[in-house]
Amino acid sequence: MSDEGVTDLSEATVITAAYNEEMALPAVLAALVPLRDAGVEVIVVDDGSTDRTAQVARDAGFRVIRLERNSGKAEAVRAGLAEVRRPKVVVIDADGTYPVSAIPAVIGLLDAYDVVLGSRTEGRGHIPTLNRLGNAVLRTAIHWFSGFLSADPLTGLYGVRREHLVAMGLRSRGFGLEAEICVKAARMGLSWTDVPITYAERIGESKLNPVRDGVVITWTIVRTLFSGPRVRPAPGRDARLRPPPLALGTTALSVGSLAIAAIILATLLGLSLAAMVDPRVPFTMAISVPGVLALAVGVFLWRVATRWGRPGPRLLAPIAVAATAGGAMLLGVTVLVADAVGLVPDAPRIEVTKQVLLIGSAVALVASPAAFPLAYRASAIRNWLESGLGSVARHTTRGELLALGIIVVLFASPVVRFIFIAPIFGFDESIYANTSRAWVEGTPNTGWSQHRSPGISLLGLPAVPFASEVAFRVIGLLSGALAVVAGWALARRLGGPAAGLVAAIVIAMIPGLLYNAGFFLTDVPSAAIVALFMMVAWVQLEERPAPSRGLLWLAPIAAAAFYVRYGASVPLTAVAVTIVILWHRRLFAAWRLALTTAALLLLLLIPHFVQSTLMTGSPIGIARMAQSLASSAYPGEALRRYVDMLPAELAGAVGGALIILGLAAWPVFAYRFGLNDRVTRAQTFVLVPALLHVALLGMVALPDVRYILLPIMLLVIAGSMAGVQLSRRLTPPSRAAVAAAVVIAATVTGVGSAAQELRRQAIAAPNQYDLIDAARLIRRDAGDEACAILGYPPPQLTWYSGCATYHFALPPDSGRARLLTAERNYIILTVGNSGRYPSGALREEYRSLADGDPFAVVNDHASGEPELEIYRVADGG
Repeated sequence: MSDEGVTDLSEATVITAAYNEEMALPAVLAALVPLRDAGVEVIVVDDGSTDRTAQVARDAGFRVIRLERNSGKAEAVRAGLAEVRRPKVVVIDADGTYPVSAIPAVIGLLDAYDVVLGSRTEGRGHIPTLNRLGNAVLRTAIHWFSGFLSADPLTGLYGVRREHLVAMGLRSRGFGLEAEICVKAARMGLSWTDVPITYAERIGESKLNPVRDGVVITWTIVRTLFSGPRVRPAPGRDARLRPPPLALGTTALSVGSLAIAAIILATLLGLSLAAMVDPRVPFTMAISVPGVLALAVGVFLWRVATRWGRPGPRLLAPIAVAATAGGAMLLGVTVLVADAVGLVPDAPRIEVTKQVLLIGSAVALVASPAAFPLAYRASAIRNWLESGLGSVARHTTRGELLALGIIVVLFASPVVRFIFIAPIFGFDESIYANTSRAWVEGTPNTGWSQHRSPGISLLGLPAVPFASEVAFRVIGLLSGALAVVAGWALARRLGGPAAGLVAAIVIAMIPGLLYNAGFFLTDVPSAAIVALFMMVAWVQLEERPAPSRGLLWLAPIAAAAFYVRYGASVPLTAVAVTIVILWHRRLFAAWRLALTTAALLLLLLIPHFVQSTLMTGSPIGIARMAQSLASSAYPGEALRRYVDMLPAELAGAVGGALIILGLAAWPVFAYRFGLNDRVTRAQTFVLVPALLHVALLGMVALPDVRYILLPIMLLVIAGSMAGVQLSRRLTPPSRAAVAAAVVIAATVTGVGSAAQELRRQAIAAPNQYDLIDAARLIRRDAGDEACAILGYPPPQLTWYSGCATYHFALPPDSGRARLLTAERNYIILTVGNSGRYPSGALREEYRSLADGDPFAVVNDHASGEPELEIYRVADGG
């Protein structure tokens, strides 16, 4: 531009490529005449037209380059570019749809930007519907795969500085030119901007075929990413590497490849159905997906990186991790197949396979997600998540992520072993799994009642096709890992990186968490979600100058915790009370946002209130029912039991010590720093909800550690923050020694308690197989017919048999047989006496309803003595 701000048009060349545009070209050229007279060079490229296109341009006095045959838009523009010597190049379609009047603005902006695009903000109704749809898909692909975030990358009006067009080495065909320019501009680190324009109605017939040219543009994007000459960053620019989101093609490729490979192997090797439904198969396949996915992402990153520049250490590390994870999972699948076909010796077969799968799964669970932070940091997803977990990820060092990954591995290893050693569903697990299966397959939903929350069964839907306890319990495993990560994130936000890692290792070794994460239950997932709720609340109300719209996330997070476990209303209420105490002034200042968040939460809870009113006559009727079913024998029973369990049994030896430290340090910090100091508020934010939660449940609920997992986590976080705060008085070597001692002690005690629980489960497991044997015998006898069972426990019998199951009542009732109205009916009786089964004369009464002698007798797995008798019943009514 000149000193007066007027654009110097003599530096620019306008190229318009035309093919059979005899009707539209005169209007375009007439609009270009003033620009030509002002010094703009105009080149018309006739792309082998069969009409008078070239003659129309010559008659108007413009320079014409004529191609002998129709080669496509990209070839025509390259032909014009070969004749250009001026520093600025503008390309405009010759069909009259783009405004020539916008060209001076494009030329002027090329002084400040490398690429300027005319963005069609007005007149989009003139674009055919199919073209608009294809444009949106391709625009999204360019955004995600290249990071070139223009609002209209496929526009027909744009300007680029000539030296960059030459450096790009353009080689696309047809309408793929704009996609190639945008992808390479991103790789070269070029600056760009959009100019809003109005798109006009086309003059004459369109030459663009949405399907054919859409394929051409898609192929151009893929080919530009993976092949062709390398494009170096422009001088003074930084190349941007933006791999695609992990949920796109690599996921489909991984899952599809695994499924196809499994089918082919099963066919070629003649695997029996029994071998394919072994619980280890779906579990291994499930944990193989992230490994293969990570490997595919690693290959993709490596391929793209080698095309667009040498990968540095920051890129090589995740690629190595991804390759390791993929290799570990492929090893696991290989060993599983070898085991299934008998290549592993019989004696150590099961143990060898399990150990390899344990190692592989542990590597996958931490190594696969370890590849995600790179893709997260390098992709456009980072721009979409500017608060909450996104800010945690952005401010986390690589060393912290590595340490956290190791902690997750330490946590996952014993939990995986729990899953295999205790394969029999418990009472509550069976109810939730039955519900998931009933929603998908319409099978009986035995055991479900109004007080049970539906969220965990909803999470279990992906596990239904596997028909395996392991598949459902993987959800518990992932929830436990999420709880560890959420505890780390919350502690890190409140107390810094050191507090986060100390809290993570101690939380990972909490005996109750290690044990309960191996089951398909609601307690661990809800605890993890509430911890995330607290972290978002802290970020919004403490770290930000004023709450942003991110505060609204509290509503869906709280609703998710509630629908996973209705009992989450207790900690959520405790946290809400604490929030009001600590930040009532901020909430009052942002009262509209606070009320909107509360209203949104109320809106999300309306389905529950409606269901509760319809079923019980009261919006809180289900909550009352849940409380009555879990009430203690006397007030304070649970609280007394929890005190007796401190420290090791409740939180581990190190966890118990941290809990005591956190409680003792709280008043000290309040006195030393003041009530309004950040350190005191952080302690208050975790201690008040934890103490309120324990006090309330301890007075009215049954004593069970899984009910107070969240308070234990919060108390550990408080102790971790207190320990880090107090350790600042120590010298660096002393702090390192204390940290090492905490890590070692937590790991040793946690592994010790896990090993003890493993031994207990290994001893108890054989006693549970009688139930499975009875259920499977009934299923085999009933065939495909509907069936009903009178026996105990009903949820487990339904899960393993697929039959509707009823219990004898407590004490056993002689009239319960009338419930058996299915096509095939059965009664299970014990050989000896049992409080849940009829005995004496009542047992004989039930036996008289049977069709003769028992058709099957199940022996006790431990003693080998007869345990259960199964009778057929013609009609229970």
